[in-house]
Amino acid sequence: MGMEMDRVRKQVLMTLSSGRKSFWELINGVDASIFELVKCLDALLSAGVVKLKNGTFELARPEEGVFFAEVRCKYCKGTGTSIKGFEDVYKKYCELVKGRPLPVIGSGYKYEYDQGIIFEDDVIRRVAFMHARGDLNSSEIIVMGDDDLISIAIAATGLAKRILVLEIDERIVDFINKVAVAEGFPLEAIKYDVREKIPEGVRGSFDVFVTDPIETVVGFELFLSRCAEALKPNGAGYFGLTRVELPLSRWQLFEKFLLDMNFVITDILRDFSSYAHGIENPLEGIKDILSTYDRKHLEFFEKMRIEQQIIKVGPKEPWYKSSFFRVELVGEARPKHTGRVPGDIYVEV
Repeated sequence: MGMEMDRVRKQVLMTLSSGRKSFWELINGVDASIFELVKCLDALLSAGVVKLKNGTFELARPEEGVFFAEVRCKYCKGTGTSIKGFEDVYKKYCELVKGRPLPVIGSGYKYEYDQGIIFEDDVIRRVAFMHARGDLNSSEIIVMGDDDLISIAIAATGLAKRILVLEIDERIVDFINKVAVAEGFPLEAIKYDVREKIPEGVRGSFDVFVTDPIETVVGFELFLSRCAEALKPNGAGYFGLTRVELPLSRWQLFEKFLLDMNFVITDILRDFSSYAHGIENPLEGIKDILSTYDRKHLEFFEKMRIEQQIIKVGPKEPWYKSSFFRVELVGEARPKHTGRVPGDIYVEV
């Protein structure tokens, strides 16, 4: 077992030292992708270190020197950022997004356009952090894909000079524009497919970007390239990235790509945003994650005895979370992609 898997093993044992845990609780207790956690649990079950009964895991025997301590702040959901001072923005945002378009579910469980919505307070938490870093006041902001409708939250602060949303889902485009007109916000949404060149007038025009990129290699590269191309020199940007879908090797690849584009990472806020869709159909959600990146991972999961057990106990709290990155350009951007890039960006090839 490598160093990374040994760390996952330690985290699993620490989490279980406080009592029985469901699979979903273990996801929140480790720094690992779904596949890494499943592989670790299979090894622990086979070795008789851990038992699985009625959908929950427990230690087969006490582990010497292993204990669990909850160190995360419950007030801020462990994010280190509160929404104090943004209560009015939160209330207004919640009112404005009522009747919002929901993610489109295509074949099976898979969300079309890889859409997923974070909780409303997490949207405001992102906005509050952006403000704390000086990236809202009088800023021109571009949002690349906006199923979370963070553009409306930013506009509700009254701080941004201009907000442009580039979004593939025409329902979201229409919804944002309707709200912008009704509220007199300096906000506009345009229908756009990230595989195409960025629209005229966008290049080098914005101070800040916000996006939640698709986490395939080509998807991440395209989203961040388009955002980089839109930035002025020394501009800043924000995006979410998961561990539940990605091994650290993929994070490393993405970080190298960011450096190549002339970005430096200034902040990574762990598990900063929680998604509601992971609660609705969690087992199918996991299968979708595994099938996106490697079919053998899905086959490994399906043949294990864990699958029939874990669904017995559904998640009681969100398990699908993303960390929030802030990046900043050192000088001018060097986007990898500036032309049209055809093909499937939603499935790893």
